[in-house]
Amino acid sequence: MLGRTFRLFSFSLLLCTATVFARADVWDVVNLSKDEPPVVHGVQAIEKALQSRGVNVVLLSDGGESGVPRVWVFSSSGEKLPPNVPFRNVELPARPESYVIRVAKRRILVVGSDPVGTMYGCLDLAEQIRWNSDKPDPRHVQERTARPFLQVRAVNPFLHIQALTDTTSWYFSDDFWNSYLDLLAESRHNLLDIHAAYDLRKTNFPNIFPYFFSFKEFPDTGVPPELTRKIFAQFKRIVALAKERGIHVALMNYNTAVTSAGKALTGEELIDYTRRCVRRLLTEVPDLWAFGFRIGESGQSEDFFERAYLQVIRQVAPHVRVYTRTWGANPERLAQVAAEFPGRFVVEPKYNGEQMGLPYQGIVEPIEPNLPPAYSYEVYPVEPQPWRILWQVRTNGTHRIFAWGDPDFVRRTALSCRLGCGLGYTVEPLSAYYPVD
Repeated sequence: MLGRTFRLFSFSLLLCTATVFARADVWDVVNLSKDEPPVVHGVQAIEKALQSRGVNVVLLSDGGESGVPRVWVFSSSGEKLPPNVPFRNVELPARPESYVIRVAKRRILVVGSDPVGTMYGCLDLAEQIRWNSDKPDPRHVQERTARPFLQVRAVNPFLHIQALTDTTSWYFSDDFWNSYLDLLAESRHNLLDIHAAYDLRKTNFPNIFPYFFSFKEFPDTGVPPELTRKIFAQFKRIVALAKERGIHVALMNYNTAVTSAGKALTGEELIDYTRRCVRRLLTEVPDLWAFGFRIGESGQSEDFFERAYLQVIRQVAPHVRVYTRTWGANPERLAQVAAEFPGRFVVEPKYNGEQMGLPYQGIVEPIEPNLPPAYSYEVYPVEPQPWRILWQVRTNGTHRIFAWGDPDFVRRTALSCRLGCGLGYTVEPLSAYYPVD
Protein backbone atom coordinates (compact mmCIF):
# COMPACT_ATOMS: atom_id res chain seq x y z
CA MET A 1 0.00 0.00 0.00
CA LEU A 2 2.81 2.37 0.93
CA GLY A 3 4.58 1.60 -2.35
CA ARG A 4 1.46 2.29 -4.34
CA THR A 5 0.98 5.64 -2.57
CA PHE A 6 4.60 6.56 -3.29
CA ARG A 7 4.18 5.69 -6.98
CA LEU A 8 1.02 7.82 -7.22
CA PHE A 9 2.81 10.72 -5.52
CA SER A 10 5.77 10.41 -7.87
CA PHE A 11 3.48 10.32 -10.93
CA SER A 12 1.60 13.42 -9.74
CA LEU A 13 4.89 15.23 -9.14
CA LEU A 14 6.01 14.29 -12.65
CA LEU A 15 2.80 15.70 -14.13
CA CYS A 16 3.23 18.95 -12.20
CA THR A 17 6.83 19.25 -13.32
CA ALA A 18 5.87 18.61 -16.94
CA THR A 19 3.15 21.26 -16.68
CA VAL A 20 5.63 23.81 -15.33
CA PHE A 21 8.08 23.13 -18.13
CA ALA A 22 5.31 23.22 -20.75
CA ARG A 23 4.00 26.54 -19.44
CA ALA A 24 7.51 27.96 -19.65
CA ASP A 25 7.05 27.77 -23.43
CA VAL A 26 3.77 29.69 -23.35
CA TRP A 27 3.32 33.46 -23.45
CA ASP A 28 0.14 35.47 -23.10
CA VAL A 29 -0.41 38.50 -25.32
CA VAL A 30 -3.15 40.82 -24.09
CA ASN A 31 -4.44 43.21 -26.76
CA LEU A 32 -6.41 45.98 -25.06
CA SER A 33 -7.03 47.73 -28.42
CA LYS A 34 -8.30 44.75 -30.39
CA ASP A 35 -10.57 46.80 -32.66
CA GLU A 36 -7.68 48.76 -34.23
CA PRO A 37 -6.36 47.01 -37.39
CA PRO A 38 -2.76 48.32 -37.10
CA VAL A 39 -2.62 47.06 -33.51
CA VAL A 40 -3.95 43.68 -34.60
CA HIS A 41 -1.23 43.58 -37.26
CA GLY A 42 1.40 44.35 -34.63
CA VAL A 43 0.12 41.69 -32.25
CA GLN A 44 0.21 39.15 -35.07
CA ALA A 45 3.87 40.06 -35.62
CA ILE A 46 4.63 39.33 -31.95
CA GLU A 47 2.74 36.04 -32.19
CA LYS A 48 4.68 34.96 -35.30
CA ALA A 49 8.01 35.94 -33.75
CA LEU A 50 7.33 33.91 -30.60
CA GLN A 51 6.07 30.93 -32.57
CA SER A 52 9.20 31.02 -34.73
CA ARG A 53 11.19 30.58 -31.51
CA GLY A 54 9.11 27.61 -30.35
CA VAL A 55 6.80 29.49 -27.99
CA ASN A 56 3.06 28.90 -27.90
CA VAL A 57 0.97 32.08 -27.72
CA VAL A 58 -2.37 32.66 -26.03
CA LEU A 59 -4.12 35.79 -27.33
CA LEU A 60 -6.32 37.60 -24.81
CA SER A 61 -8.40 40.77 -24.78
CA ASP A 62 -8.31 41.05 -21.01
CA GLY A 63 -6.16 39.38 -18.45
CA GLY A 64 -5.95 37.98 -14.97
CA GLU A 65 -2.82 36.38 -13.65
CA SER A 66 -1.67 33.23 -15.44
CA GLY A 67 1.87 32.59 -14.22
CA VAL A 68 3.45 32.82 -17.70
CA PRO A 69 5.29 35.66 -19.45
CA ARG A 70 2.82 38.26 -20.64
CA VAL A 71 2.83 41.12 -23.15
CA TRP A 72 0.36 43.95 -22.61
CA VAL A 73 -0.48 45.95 -25.75
CA PHE A 74 -2.34 49.25 -25.50
CA SER A 75 -3.03 52.19 -27.82
CA SER A 76 -3.41 55.17 -25.51
CA SER A 77 -4.81 57.80 -27.92
CA GLY A 78 -4.78 60.21 -24.96
CA GLU A 79 -6.20 57.72 -22.45
CA LYS A 80 -4.54 56.42 -19.29
CA LEU A 81 -3.43 52.84 -18.81
CA PRO A 82 -6.28 50.61 -17.60
CA PRO A 83 -6.02 49.80 -13.88
CA ASN A 84 -5.55 46.07 -14.52
CA VAL A 85 -2.24 46.70 -16.33
CA PRO A 86 0.53 46.04 -13.76
CA PHE A 87 2.71 49.03 -14.75
CA ARG A 88 2.84 52.34 -12.91
CA ASN A 89 4.36 55.75 -13.60
CA VAL A 90 4.72 55.08 -17.34
CA GLU A 91 5.09 58.32 -19.29
CA LEU A 92 2.92 57.78 -22.33
CA PRO A 93 4.13 59.15 -25.67
CA ALA A 94 2.28 62.11 -27.17
CA ARG A 95 3.69 62.54 -30.68
CA PRO A 96 1.87 60.61 -33.43
CA GLU A 97 3.28 57.15 -34.20
CA SER A 98 5.34 57.10 -30.97
CA TYR A 99 5.65 54.23 -28.51
CA VAL A 100 7.31 52.98 -25.36
CA ILE A 101 8.32 49.47 -24.34
CA ARG A 102 8.66 48.76 -20.62
CA VAL A 103 9.71 45.57 -18.86
CA ALA A 104 8.95 44.43 -15.28
CA LYS A 105 10.10 40.90 -14.40
CA ARG A 106 7.98 38.59 -16.58
CA ARG A 107 5.79 41.36 -17.95
CA ILE A 108 6.24 43.54 -21.04
CA LEU A 109 4.22 46.64 -21.84
CA VAL A 110 3.92 48.03 -25.38
CA VAL A 111 1.97 51.27 -25.49
CA GLY A 112 1.67 53.69 -28.39
CA SER A 113 0.38 57.21 -28.75
CA ASP A 114 -2.02 55.93 -31.41
CA PRO A 115 -2.74 52.64 -33.20
CA VAL A 116 0.17 53.10 -35.64
CA GLY A 117 2.63 53.89 -32.86
CA THR A 118 1.39 50.82 -30.98
CA MET A 119 1.96 48.69 -34.09
CA TYR A 120 5.51 50.04 -34.40
CA GLY A 121 6.13 49.13 -30.76
CA CYS A 122 4.87 45.60 -31.43
CA LEU A 123 7.09 45.32 -34.51
CA ASP A 124 10.06 46.48 -32.40
CA LEU A 125 9.35 43.80 -29.81
CA ALA A 126 8.91 41.16 -32.53
CA GLU A 127 12.30 42.13 -33.99
CA GLN A 128 13.97 41.80 -30.59
CA ILE A 129 12.45 38.35 -30.12
CA ARG A 130 13.58 37.18 -33.56
CA TRP A 131 17.07 38.66 -33.36
CA ASN A 132 17.94 37.48 -29.84
CA SER A 133 19.80 34.17 -30.01
CA ASP A 134 18.68 33.18 -26.51
CA LYS A 135 15.38 31.57 -25.62
CA PRO A 136 12.63 34.24 -25.51
CA ASP A 137 12.64 35.85 -22.08
CA PRO A 138 11.14 39.20 -21.02
CA ARG A 139 14.39 39.97 -19.21
CA HIS A 140 16.22 40.05 -22.57
CA VAL A 141 13.94 42.75 -23.99
CA GLN A 142 15.35 46.26 -24.18
CA GLU A 143 13.11 49.09 -23.06
CA ARG A 144 12.43 51.75 -25.66
CA THR A 145 11.06 55.26 -26.03
CA ALA A 146 10.71 55.99 -29.73
CA ARG A 147 9.19 58.73 -31.86
CA PRO A 148 9.44 59.42 -35.61
CA PHE A 149 12.01 61.96 -36.81
CA LEU A 150 10.13 62.57 -40.08
CA GLN A 151 6.37 62.89 -40.34
CA VAL A 152 6.21 61.24 -43.79
CA ARG A 153 8.34 58.31 -44.91
CA ALA A 154 7.16 57.28 -48.36
CA VAL A 155 7.99 54.97 -51.21
CA ASN A 156 7.17 56.15 -54.72
CA PRO A 157 6.23 53.24 -57.02
CA PHE A 158 4.70 53.60 -60.48
CA LEU A 159 1.74 51.70 -61.86
CA HIS A 160 2.82 50.13 -65.15
CA ILE A 161 0.07 49.82 -67.74
CA GLN A 162 1.47 46.41 -68.73
CA ALA A 163 0.69 45.21 -65.19
CA LEU A 164 -2.72 46.87 -65.14
CA THR A 165 -3.81 45.11 -68.32
CA ASP A 166 -2.53 41.66 -67.24
CA THR A 167 -4.82 40.21 -64.58
CA THR A 168 -2.12 37.66 -63.63
CA SER A 169 0.44 40.39 -62.83
CA TRP A 170 1.77 41.56 -59.47
CA TYR A 171 -0.77 44.39 -59.45
CA PHE A 172 -3.64 41.92 -58.97
CA SER A 173 -1.78 39.69 -56.49
CA ASP A 174 -2.81 40.00 -52.85
CA ASP A 175 0.24 37.90 -51.94
CA PHE A 176 2.47 40.57 -53.51
CA TRP A 177 0.73 43.45 -51.75
CA ASN A 178 0.56 41.72 -48.38
CA SER A 179 4.29 40.96 -48.41
CA TYR A 180 5.23 44.38 -49.83
CA LEU A 181 3.08 46.31 -47.36
CA ASP A 182 4.39 44.14 -44.50
CA LEU A 183 7.90 45.16 -45.55
CA LEU A 184 6.93 48.84 -45.62
CA ALA A 185 5.40 48.64 -42.15
CA GLU A 186 8.45 46.81 -40.76
CA SER A 187 10.72 49.50 -42.21
CA ARG A 188 8.43 52.19 -40.70
CA HIS A 189 7.25 53.64 -44.01
CA ASN A 190 3.84 55.24 -43.61
CA LEU A 191 2.95 56.42 -47.12
CA LEU A 192 2.55 54.60 -50.44
CA ASP A 193 3.00 57.48 -52.88
CA ILE A 194 1.71 55.99 -56.15
CA HIS A 195 2.42 57.85 -59.37
CA ALA A 196 0.55 56.69 -62.44
CA ALA A 197 0.71 55.60 -65.01
CA TYR A 198 3.91 54.50 -66.75
CA ASP A 199 4.26 52.67 -70.07
CA LEU A 200 7.24 50.32 -69.99
CA ARG A 201 7.37 50.10 -73.79
CA LYS A 202 6.87 53.71 -74.80
CA THR A 203 8.56 55.05 -71.63
CA ASN A 204 5.96 57.78 -71.26
CA PHE A 205 3.43 58.65 -68.57
CA PRO A 206 -0.16 58.21 -69.76
CA ASN A 207 -3.34 59.25 -68.01
CA ILE A 208 -4.32 56.72 -65.33
CA PHE A 209 -8.05 57.44 -65.53
CA PRO A 210 -8.87 55.34 -68.65
CA TYR A 211 -7.58 52.32 -66.71
CA PHE A 212 -9.74 53.10 -63.67
CA PHE A 213 -13.06 54.22 -65.15
CA SER A 214 -15.41 53.67 -68.07
CA PHE A 215 -18.24 56.06 -68.94
CA LYS A 216 -20.91 55.52 -71.55
CA GLU A 217 -20.46 59.17 -72.53
CA PHE A 218 -16.84 58.38 -73.46
CA PRO A 219 -16.94 54.97 -75.14
CA ASP A 220 -13.62 55.31 -76.98
CA THR A 221 -11.15 55.58 -74.08
CA GLY A 222 -9.81 52.16 -75.08
CA VAL A 223 -9.97 49.95 -71.98
CA PRO A 224 -12.86 47.44 -71.72
CA PRO A 225 -15.30 48.28 -68.90
CA GLU A 226 -14.91 44.85 -67.27
CA LEU A 227 -11.16 45.42 -67.04
CA THR A 228 -11.45 48.94 -65.60
CA ARG A 229 -13.74 47.56 -62.90
CA LYS A 230 -11.12 44.97 -61.92
CA ILE A 231 -8.26 47.49 -61.97
CA PHE A 232 -10.09 50.02 -59.82
CA ALA A 233 -11.41 47.37 -57.42
CA GLN A 234 -7.82 46.22 -56.87
CA PHE A 235 -6.71 49.80 -56.25
CA LYS A 236 -9.34 50.13 -53.52
CA ARG A 237 -8.16 46.80 -52.16
CA ILE A 238 -4.58 48.12 -51.98
CA VAL A 239 -5.76 51.18 -50.04
CA ALA A 240 -7.58 48.93 -47.57
CA LEU A 241 -4.62 46.58 -47.09
CA ALA A 242 -2.32 49.55 -46.52
CA LYS A 243 -4.67 51.07 -43.94
CA GLU A 244 -4.53 47.84 -41.91
CA ARG A 245 -0.79 48.45 -41.53
CA GLY A 246 -0.98 52.17 -40.75
CA ILE A 247 0.13 53.13 -44.27
CA HIS A 248 -1.55 55.99 -46.12
CA VAL A 249 -1.96 55.98 -49.89
CA ALA A 250 -1.56 58.94 -52.22
CA LEU A 251 -2.17 58.98 -55.95
CA MET A 252 -0.68 61.38 -58.49
CA ASN A 253 -2.04 61.29 -62.03
CA TYR A 254 0.48 62.18 -64.68
CA ASN A 255 -0.29 63.43 -68.14
CA THR A 256 -4.04 63.65 -68.71
CA ALA A 257 -3.52 64.44 -72.40
CA VAL A 258 -1.45 61.30 -73.08
CA THR A 259 -3.12 57.94 -73.50
CA SER A 260 -1.83 54.49 -74.36
CA ALA A 261 -5.34 53.25 -75.03
CA GLY A 262 -8.11 54.63 -77.20
CA LYS A 263 -8.92 58.17 -78.15
CA ALA A 264 -6.89 61.09 -76.76
CA LEU A 265 -9.31 63.73 -75.47
CA THR A 266 -8.72 67.48 -75.72
CA GLY A 267 -10.31 70.79 -74.78
CA GLU A 268 -13.69 70.86 -73.04
CA GLU A 269 -14.13 67.15 -73.63
CA LEU A 270 -10.97 66.39 -71.63
CA ILE A 271 -12.06 68.72 -68.81
CA ASP A 272 -15.48 67.06 -68.59
CA TYR A 273 -13.96 63.58 -68.61
CA THR A 274 -11.36 64.48 -65.98
CA ARG A 275 -13.95 66.04 -63.67
CA ARG A 276 -16.02 62.86 -63.80
CA CYS A 277 -12.98 60.75 -62.96
CA VAL A 278 -11.81 62.96 -60.09
CA ARG A 279 -15.29 62.97 -58.57
CA ARG A 280 -15.62 59.20 -58.76
CA LEU A 281 -12.13 58.54 -57.43
CA LEU A 282 -12.53 60.77 -54.38
CA THR A 283 -16.05 59.55 -53.70
CA GLU A 284 -15.20 55.86 -53.85
CA VAL A 285 -11.81 56.06 -52.12
CA PRO A 286 -12.47 58.29 -49.09
CA ASP A 287 -9.33 57.02 -47.31
CA LEU A 288 -7.01 58.49 -49.94
CA TRP A 289 -4.43 60.57 -48.02
CA ALA A 290 -3.53 62.83 -50.94
CA PHE A 291 -4.47 63.25 -54.57
CA GLY A 292 -2.49 65.16 -57.15
CA PHE A 293 -1.44 65.84 -60.67
CA ARG A 294 1.63 66.63 -62.71
CA ILE A 295 1.80 70.19 -64.03
CA GLY A 296 5.14 70.80 -65.72
CA GLU A 297 4.99 68.20 -68.49
CA SER A 298 1.21 68.27 -68.96
CA GLY A 299 1.01 71.06 -71.52
CA GLN A 300 -2.24 72.16 -69.86
CA SER A 301 -3.15 75.69 -68.82
CA GLU A 302 -3.74 76.84 -65.26
CA ASP A 303 -7.45 77.05 -66.07
CA PHE A 304 -7.47 73.34 -66.90
CA PHE A 305 -6.27 72.28 -63.44
CA GLU A 306 -8.61 74.71 -61.74
CA ARG A 307 -11.69 73.44 -63.58
CA ALA A 308 -10.79 69.76 -64.01
CA TYR A 309 -9.26 69.07 -60.59
CA LEU A 310 -9.43 71.76 -57.94
CA GLN A 311 -13.10 72.67 -58.24
CA VAL A 312 -14.10 69.02 -57.83
CA ILE A 313 -11.72 68.45 -54.91
CA ARG A 314 -13.25 71.40 -53.03
CA GLN A 315 -16.73 70.00 -53.57
CA VAL A 316 -16.17 66.30 -52.96
CA ALA A 317 -13.18 65.92 -50.63
CA PRO A 318 -12.38 69.13 -48.73
CA HIS A 319 -10.28 67.06 -46.31
CA VAL A 320 -7.91 65.50 -48.83
CA ARG A 321 -4.40 66.84 -49.36
CA VAL A 322 -3.51 68.16 -52.79
CA TYR A 323 -0.01 67.57 -54.11
CA THR A 324 2.10 68.01 -57.22
CA ARG A 325 5.64 67.76 -58.50
CA THR A 326 7.49 71.05 -58.85
CA TRP A 327 9.21 70.05 -62.10
CA GLY A 328 8.39 72.71 -64.68
CA ALA A 329 5.74 74.33 -62.48
CA ASN A 330 5.34 78.02 -61.72
CA PRO A 331 6.07 78.67 -58.02
CA GLU A 332 3.85 81.76 -57.97
CA ARG A 333 0.90 79.79 -59.30
CA LEU A 334 1.55 76.99 -56.81
CA ALA A 335 1.52 79.56 -54.01
CA GLN A 336 -1.96 80.58 -55.14
CA VAL A 337 -3.13 76.96 -55.02
CA ALA A 338 -1.55 76.56 -51.58
CA ALA A 339 -3.54 79.55 -50.34
CA GLU A 340 -6.74 77.79 -51.41
CA PHE A 341 -5.79 74.61 -49.52
CA PRO A 342 -4.11 75.91 -46.35
CA GLY A 343 -2.10 73.24 -44.59
CA ARG A 344 -3.15 70.66 -47.19
CA PHE A 345 -0.95 71.47 -50.18
CA VAL A 346 2.24 69.44 -50.64
CA VAL A 347 4.94 69.89 -53.27
CA GLU A 348 7.52 67.30 -54.35
CA PRO A 349 10.76 68.92 -55.51
CA LYS A 350 13.58 66.73 -56.76
CA TYR A 351 16.05 65.99 -53.98
CA ASN A 352 19.07 66.01 -56.32
CA GLY A 353 17.77 65.98 -59.86
CA GLU A 354 17.83 62.43 -61.18
CA GLN A 355 20.73 61.43 -58.95
CA MET A 356 21.30 60.04 -55.48
CA GLY A 357 24.93 61.03 -55.41
CA LEU A 358 24.90 63.01 -52.15
CA PRO A 359 23.12 62.54 -48.83
CA TYR A 360 21.97 66.16 -48.86
CA GLN A 361 20.43 68.60 -51.34
CA GLY A 362 23.55 69.40 -53.34
CA ILE A 363 22.08 70.74 -56.60
CA VAL A 364 21.29 74.38 -56.03
CA GLU A 365 21.28 75.48 -59.68
CA PRO A 366 21.46 73.81 -63.11
CA ILE A 367 24.86 72.46 -64.03
CA GLU A 368 24.30 73.62 -67.62
CA PRO A 369 22.79 76.98 -68.65
CA ASN A 370 20.21 75.31 -70.88
CA LEU A 371 18.86 72.95 -68.22
CA PRO A 372 15.69 73.92 -66.33
CA PRO A 373 16.04 75.03 -62.70
CA ALA A 374 13.64 72.28 -61.59
CA TYR A 375 16.56 69.87 -61.16
CA SER A 376 17.09 71.68 -57.84
CA TYR A 377 14.82 72.72 -55.01
CA GLU A 378 14.56 76.23 -56.54
CA VAL A 379 12.66 78.63 -54.26
CA TYR A 380 10.51 76.09 -52.45
CA PRO A 381 12.23 76.08 -49.01
CA VAL A 382 10.97 79.62 -48.36
CA GLU A 383 9.67 81.32 -45.24
CA PRO A 384 6.84 81.82 -44.60
CA GLN A 385 6.03 78.62 -46.38
CA PRO A 386 2.67 78.34 -48.19
CA TRP A 387 3.16 74.61 -48.84
CA ARG A 388 4.75 71.57 -47.25
CA ILE A 389 7.71 69.85 -48.91
CA LEU A 390 8.02 66.13 -49.55
CA TRP A 391 11.48 65.52 -51.00
CA GLN A 392 11.39 63.23 -54.04
CA VAL A 393 14.52 61.12 -53.80
CA ARG A 394 15.25 59.68 -57.23
CA THR A 395 17.67 56.77 -57.48
CA ASN A 396 17.06 55.38 -60.96
CA GLY A 397 19.58 57.68 -62.62
CA THR A 398 22.25 57.40 -59.96
CA HIS A 399 25.63 55.75 -60.37
CA ARG A 400 26.08 55.41 -56.59
CA ILE A 401 23.53 52.74 -55.87
CA PHE A 402 25.82 50.86 -53.50
CA ALA A 403 25.97 53.82 -51.13
CA TRP A 404 22.47 52.82 -50.04
CA GLY A 405 24.05 49.85 -48.29
CA ASP A 406 25.63 52.25 -45.78
CA PRO A 407 23.26 53.04 -42.88
CA ASP A 408 25.13 56.27 -42.13
CA PHE A 409 24.54 57.47 -45.70
CA VAL A 410 20.82 56.73 -45.42
CA ARG A 411 20.66 58.30 -41.96
CA ARG A 412 22.26 61.52 -43.19
CA THR A 413 19.84 61.61 -46.13
CA ALA A 414 16.90 61.33 -43.73
CA LEU A 415 18.31 64.10 -41.54
CA SER A 416 18.44 66.45 -44.54
CA CYS A 417 14.76 65.92 -45.39
CA ARG A 418 13.69 68.44 -42.78
CA LEU A 419 15.14 71.20 -44.93
CA GLY A 420 12.48 73.80 -45.68
CA CYS A 421 10.21 72.43 -42.93
CA GLY A 422 10.08 69.22 -44.95
CA LEU A 423 7.49 66.59 -44.13
CA GLY A 424 9.94 63.87 -45.12
CA TYR A 425 10.90 61.95 -48.25
CA THR A 426 9.38 59.86 -51.00
CA VAL A 427 11.91 57.53 -52.60
CA GLU A 428 11.59 55.85 -55.97
CA PRO A 429 12.21 52.10 -55.77
CA LEU A 430 14.62 50.65 -58.29
CA SER A 431 11.66 48.96 -59.97
CA ALA A 432 9.90 52.27 -60.71
CA TYR A 433 10.67 52.16 -64.43
CA TYR A 434 11.34 48.46 -64.85
CA PRO A 435 9.18 45.31 -64.88
CA VAL A 436 8.40 43.75 -61.50
CA ASP A 437 8.85 39.98 -61.38
